[in-house]
This record gives sequence, C-alpha cells and structure tokens, in this order.
Amino acid sequence: MATRVDAREMEDPQLAACVAGLAADPGNSGRHVALGRLLLERSAYGRARIALTDAIALGHHDAEAHVLLGNIHRMSGAFLTEARTFDTAARMSGGHDEWEFRAAAAYCNAGLPDLAMQRFARVRRVLPDWWAGERARAEGMLAAAHATLRRLMPALRPGRMSAGEVATLIIALTSVGRLGWAERLADWGEARFEGHGSVLFARMRLVYRQGDPEAALRLLARHPVTHPATQAIVEFASKLAMDCGDPDRASAYLERWPRARWSHGTWIQACRIRMVAEDPDGLIALSRSWMGLGPSFDSMPHRFWLEAVRAAGRLPFLAKEDARRPSGGLGVMQFWDAPTPPDDVAVALASWRAVNPDVPHTVLHLDSARDFIGGAYGDVALRVFDRCHHAAMKADYLRLLWLHTHGGLYVDADEHCVAPVDPLLNALEDSEIVVVLAGDSPGYFNNCLIGARPGSPLLAAAIAEVNERTLAAEANNTRLNIWNDTGPGLLTRTVIPNMMRAATPQRMRTVATLAPNLRDFARNDPDLAYKLTPSGNWRLS
Repeated sequence: MATRVDAREMEDPQLAACVAGLAADPGNSGRHVALGRLLLERSAYGRARIALTDAIALGHHDAEAHVLLGNIHRMSGAFLTEARTFDTAARMSGGHDEWEFRAAAAYCNAGLPDLAMQRFARVRRVLPDWWAGERARAEGMLAAAHATLRRLMPALRPGRMSAGEVATLIIALTSVGRLGWAERLADWGEARFEGHGSVLFARMRLVYRQGDPEAALRLLARHPVTHPATQAIVEFASKLAMDCGDPDRASAYLERWPRARWSHGTWIQACRIRMVAEDPDGLIALSRSWMGLGPSFDSMPHRFWLEAVRAAGRLPFLAKEDARRPSGGLGVMQFWDAPTPPDDVAVALASWRAVNPDVPHTVLHLDSARDFIGGAYGDVALRVFDRCHHAAMKADYLRLLWLHTHGGLYVDADEHCVAPVDPLLNALEDSEIVVVLAGDSPGYFNNCLIGARPGSPLLAAAIAEVNERTLAAEANNTRLNIWNDTGPGLLTRTVIPNMMRAATPQRMRTVATLAPNLRDFARNDPDLAYKLTPSGNWRLS
C-alpha cells in the first residue's frame, strides 16, 4: 500500500527527499522504514504505520521497523499488539534488553502480569530505576492476583459465590496464567449467571489473554448487557478494537457510555484514538470538551490539544534563520544550588557565556536566589521556595520569578550551548514567551529552556498557581508533583488556554513562539555525576 504524503508535508525537505527516493526504488524496504520514521516524528501515526508495515511485508530484517511500530501501538493503547511487536524486535535482535523490557511493560499495561514477568526474566542486565519500578508494578499485580486466589478459592462451591466474585476469580486465574482453570470457571459462571456483565467481562479478559482480541469482541456482540459493569466492558472493548487496528470501532464503543460519566482513563483513551487516527479536528474538539468539564490541574487535555494543533500544522514555530542582534539587554539565567558547582556542571554553565559573549549571563545559587526572591517578592514567595522539596523544584519556581522580573531566558544546568540564542531572544519581540515543544506524544512544553518578557501575565498566573497549591499542600501535609505542579505540566496548562483563545498561528505567536527542537541550541549531558543520585535527579527522588 502506497503511503500518502500531502502537499504541505512535501514542503518539508526531509520528507520530500525521502518520498523521491522511495519513488525511484519502491522495493527498498529501508526507504519505507525511513519514511515511517519521518512520519512518526511528525505525528502522522496512521501513515507511519502503513509505511512500516510495507517495509516488513517487503522482508525488512532489521528490528527498527518493529520498534517504531511498537511505539505507535503504545501511543494508541493497543498494548497486546505493542507487546507482541516488541517480542518480535527482541527476537530479531538476539534478545535486546530494551526491547524485552518494552514488551514486558506492554504486557503489564495490558493487565497480563504473568507474561510481563516472563519477559522481565529475560533482561540480562541490572534494571535501572524506572525499569525496576515497572517490574515492581508487575510483581504487585501478580501478588494481588495470588491474594485474590487465596481469599476466594476456598469459597468455590455451588451457591456460595456471587457473580462478581466468580468474575474476580476468573480474572485472577487469568492474571497468573492458570488458563485451564479460568476456562472451566468461566463456563460454569456463564451457565450459573447467564447474561451477567461481570462474568462476560471476565470471559473477554480470558480470551484476550489467549491472544485473540477479535474473538473477545465477538463475545460482546453475541451477549450485549446492560449491567453496571457496562462501563468497564465498553472501555475494554475499545482497547480490544485498537488491538484489532480499528480506531473507528474503538471510538464507537466509548461513545456508548455518556461522556459526563467518563473516567480520566476513558478521556485519555478517546484522545489517543483520535490522535493515531490522524483526526486533528476531532482531537481538538474532544480535548476542548474535556477541558470544558471545569478547572483542573490535569495537563493531559491540554497536551492532546497541543498534539492535534501540531498535527494540523498550525503551531507558531521559531524562525531559526532570524539572526538579528537581540535588543533590550535580555540575558540568560541559570541555577545551581551550591555556590561552587562541580567541574562537569561548571563546564556546561560556562558554555552559555562562551557561545553568547554579548548576552548577560547570571548563575544563581541557593543563597543568592533567596536574596532575590525575598527582595522582589517577599516572605510568601520565600516560604513557597523553601517548601519546594527538591533542587529541581526550586529551580522550577525560581525561573518563573526571575523571568517575570527580568525577562530573558532560563536554561537548565545540564544543557551545553551549541548555538547563539539570538533567535530565541528576538522571538520575544513578537511573543510573550518562548517555549520548547517536547518530542513526546502527546506533546507538552518542556521548561528546561524558557524565555519571557518582563512582567509576563502568563508567568504571573503560573506563579500564583504554585503559591496557592504549595501553601495548600503545606496545610494538608502533602507534597506536590514536580513535573505536573511546578514543571512542564504547569507550563503547558498555563500557556495552552491562551493559545486556544488566539485561534490562528499568527495570533498564537503573540502568546508564544515554539522552539521545535531544543537541540538546535543545546546539547543535554545525561552523564553528569549529579544526575546519578536521587538528591540531584528528581526522577529518582
């Protein structure tokens, strides 16, 4: 099947060159993989899947096509298909640890912890922290299933169990891989509780574990139910439809349940479906409906709106060729908590002054940051700053305060400057802020580099939210989440509503200019010594 590339995309030099090469040599599976990779990077998920599937059909023998397909299946919520795809990639690569892990994580997301643990056992090296967390999640799911078996198996006698208990026991048996027992119990439960939704749901889970999502959907077609378990059934049926590669059917299942009663997970699933179906207008409408439910500190609907507008080609991106000298004396600020940074961090910090010798450069440490905050914002802001429970969180809050006062750019300490920042500073002549678009899907605004004009109302709103929520957390003896409450999540849900009101790319630019690739200006150093410790790396804390 030929992969379609539209006229707007053909203005992209990389895509145009790839399409031309493929036209000259259509039987070259590697060219299909290259096209699939480029389309995936541009959020063209459905067409990327076609290109990659074509490459495999042509006999492509490298694991990359399967890895890229696995990423698409993950974004769509087709976790069983994702797991099988990474199983294939691991087998083709001779047991590549990362692909074994990705298969294990997908089986865990599919609710199949026994299969997840089998794949974790194949990983040959010591698991890093995040991988170990995924394994612990699978172990916890298995432990819960075994606890259910110990609780309910003694009651397994005719007339002693309710339909819900039978269904719970079938699911537990399925989770630990006791499929024969689960099959016999499902047969008995269906005869005993004919047409009961929870027993049907458990049978669907069993058939799914046996590897046949289409057969599980046929069960639902033969046995429609109106039991309260319907919500769980339609959500699961939607996931099954995505495993069958049918986003329209997946959406139709979800719409059987009133949107007013959708859970957070249902909204995410519905948005994922529109995202991978390459339906930006549908995704825009859906994410707006989600946001319309009322004020929330959840950034996910904003991220899906951003993903849709990116896919539609409507974002106000940075003009990198703009090399005018920046005006206004705006500078670069960075933060390191100690007065003297380690040598490797000092090298990274110095690179911003070296590459931009005419741009003012300020590095604050804990004491100088507190002096600035106390003088500019007073005791409440100092209290909030001190309440931030990690250096990264303090840096999140500090950058908002500094840029609101002085304007300019903030850059994280683990970034090495590789190009002058003049285009970023120049963009502030047209835009209130400059933000970095993260490459993840759905997208979000990374705050590792952020620019703003002095007095930015957007930053004032973000500061007010951090102040209010931090003091509330202090009163309730709770802790905020760094990513969502002071980092990229906060920035994304602060900026997006203003971009939504602007509507057009031209008017959006008055709100924000987006840097599509931070690597045009900076190189991240993942090997800095401080990033290996929980006190230095917030992801490990």
